[in-house]
Amino acid sequence: MPLLVQHGTHDKITSCDATKDFFARLPSESNPDRELKLFEGYYHELHNEPEDERIESIKYISDWILKRCDTATTPRARL
Repeated sequence: MPLLVQHGTHDKITSCDATKDFFARLPSESNPDRELKLFEGYYHELHNEPEDERIESIKYISDWILKRCDTATTPRARL
């Protein structure tokens, strides 16, 4: 099952280091389609960052999902 884990490096609510440690402990051989994406300088709620950063983080998620979708069909919505 694909897995995307994201974290802002300046998050003051949850630990970015704990997220990195958690991700490192996940067994990669049973789930090779996994990614840890750290957003440098971002805080806790990536979707509530200033507009340019918010757009970047949301676009990253949508691109990540669409990359794993069936390419034979065109998405109905464009992000």
